[in-house]
This record gives sequence, structure tokens and C-alpha cells, in this order.
Amino acid sequence: MNLAFFGLEFCLVSALLLGAYRLKSRLGMSAVVAVVAAMQPFQAVLAASYFWPVGDGLYINPASSILFAGNLSILLYAFARDGVIQARTVLYAVLLGNLVPSALGALLSWHASVVEPMKLMELPPQLFERGLIASIVGIILLYFDQILAVLSFNWLRRKLPTVPIAVHLSVALSATLAFDTIAFLSILFWDSPNYEQFLVSGLVSKTLGGLAFGIAWGAYLQNHHAPENSSSRQLLDVLLFQENLSELREAATTDPMTGLLNRRTYNLMVGKLLQRQAGASSDRFSIVLIDADRFKQINDTLGHAEGDRVLEQIAATVRQAIREGDHAFRLGGDEFLVLLPDSGLEQAQDVARRLSRFEFDHPDLDHPVTLTIGISAYPDDGVTRDELFDAADRRLYDGKTSGRNRIVTGKNKAI
Repeated sequence: MNLAFFGLEFCLVSALLLGAYRLKSRLGMSAVVAVVAAMQPFQAVLAASYFWPVGDGLYINPASSILFAGNLSILLYAFARDGVIQARTVLYAVLLGNLVPSALGALLSWHASVVEPMKLMELPPQLFERGLIASIVGIILLYFDQILAVLSFNWLRRKLPTVPIAVHLSVALSATLAFDTIAFLSILFWDSPNYEQFLVSGLVSKTLGGLAFGIAWGAYLQNHHAPENSSSRQLLDVLLFQENLSELREAATTDPMTGLLNRRTYNLMVGKLLQRQAGASSDRFSIVLIDADRFKQINDTLGHAEGDRVLEQIAATVRQAIREGDHAFRLGGDEFLVLLPDSGLEQAQDVARRLSRFEFDHPDLDHPVTLTIGISAYPDDGVTRDELFDAADRRLYDGKTSGRNRIVTGKNKAI
């Protein structure tokens, strides 16, 4: 009879989890988050209360074998179906579903111990009093359980690609649940006279739950979706909210071809410099605007691949020419810029002279590729970003029209 009830409970939990996930196209992950967050505190209360015998000295707790296994299984289902980002959402929903009720329960229990409440009805003490050590151990283990489940499933998938996904899911779930059982009971109940009975019952019930959910989700996924493949390092980074943060920052601030900073970053940096300079007329900075001469002939004659290589050579020249504390940018095409904080015209000219040594020549080109440079300085040539850039741009244009391969500074003076 107990096994039949367990079967019904398994079907109900499976239907709730799968139904919530199928609503994702309409509600996003909110339905999944709501279900797993609601199930987690419920299973925490049941885990300390109800056990049913299913054999000689063997007891099954529905919280551990069905609710907890179900939440772990939907985590793996989310990962296998939609990837690690969705799995991370489930992971933190389960974690918060355990953490928030534990914290609130501890606070309410403390409140009730200090001030006697009027009770309209009796509530089970497990609802509030889970024990500080047990709660802390449970939350920490829950966090590692979920990460272990995803990593072990992914490892099995990569090592045994021909094995059905149901096997991957079942083994990953069962192994993770076994780890949780051994760790939790060994930390909290190792000196209990019933430790061995608890351990055997927990291992059997959680293993059965892991196998049941693994087979069910695996059969569904086998017919509906093909899981993604990622390295364990990538998965761990994403699960811990570390994914590609440095890469994302770099992609947002740098030019992908040359690795120099991009125009957006230039605008932000100049804006900050101008804010800093406000009310400090003694401070100064300069910009050096650079454009490659007759660059189009490289693309037309030698091809775009060679043009890209020349742009990389120009970028390397810019890096070598600037000083520590200066900032180099590729604004787009064959246009580059150097920002020199706390520097005036003379320092900008020194950098420009080093830049002007660049030259690219090829037998098939009519003219070598050189650099024309325009310089402007704050505050002499402008007090806004646009004024400073326009001043440098006008001087660069004057350098182009007067023969190219030259540096033009204040008052259109070429050097």
C-alpha cells in the first residue's frame, strides 16, 4: 500500500514539475521557480517527520525520495533541455526555497520563545524549529548537491555519448542523492544508535527516487530534445555566476580585431575626464587622432585579409608608442585614437612622432601606407568631448589635404 502511495506522489510531483516547465514559453521560468521554491520547504518539514515502513527495518521518507529527488531532477532536466543558464535559475530557486523558510522559521521560533503568542491552532514544531546546525548543513549540502548533479551528468554525457540519456540522468541523480545522504547523516547522526538504519533507508529511498525521475525525464528528453554539450569548467563558471565575466567586459569595451579599446569606451573615458576636470582649470589632457593613408588600396589590391593584418600592425605600433597611463582606441575602419590623461600638447606630440614612423609598403601598391595625425588638447581646443574630437579631426583632415604622412597640432601647424 505504501509503495502505491509513493507511486501516486511521484506522478503528482512529476506532473507539477513538468507542467510548470512546459509553461516556460508563456510565463518564463517563473512557474518553475514557484513550484520548486514551494516544494523545498515542504520537503524540509516532511524530512523530519514522516517515515513509512516498506520492509524489515527499511523506511522511506517521501520528502527525500520524491520531493528532494524531484527538485534535483528538474534541475538536470532544465540543463539537458535548455542549457546551463536555465539550470542555474532552478538551482538558486531551490536554494532560496530552503534558505528563506529556514531563516524565517528561526526568527519566528526565537520570537515565540521570547514572547508567548496566542495560539489559534497548534502547528508542528518542525515547521519552525529545524535546528541551526541542521539547517546550515542542509543548505550547504543542497548547494553542492545541485552543482555535483549537473557536473556528474555532463561528465557522463561526454564520456558515454552512446548511452541513453535516461542512464546519465539516473546515475547522476542517484550518485548525488547518495552523496547527500552519507554526508548529511554522517555529519549530524554519526553517533546515533540508529545511524546505520537511517543510512540504509536513506540510500535505498533516494536511489529509488533518483532512478525513477532519471528514467522518466530521460524517456521524455530522448523523444523531444537533444541536450547541449559543455566543458565542466564552463558549467561551473556559469553555475557560480562567474561565466565569461571578464570576456563579457572585454567584449563590451574592446575592438575584437585589434584588442584596443573601442569608441564606446573612449566616450565613457573622456566623459569621466571632463567631469574630473570641471572646476580644475589647471588639469589637462590631450587626444591624438590617427588615420591610415590610402588604406583602401590594400583592400582593393591585396585583399581584406591583408588589410586586417595591416590594421593589427598599426594597433601594435600604437601600443608601442603610448606611455603607461595612456589609452589606445580603434574607433572603426582605419581610424585610431590615443587619449593622454594629465598631458598637454608636448607629450601628445612625442607620442605622435613615434606613431609617424609606421609605414607599410608592398610591390603591388602605388603608395606606401603611412599615418596622418591630428592633435587637440583640453582646455585650449575645447571643453566638451565633441569640441575636442572635432578639433583633432579638422587637423587630421588638414594633414590629409596637405600631403598626408604628417602630424598637425594647434593652429593647423604641421610637424
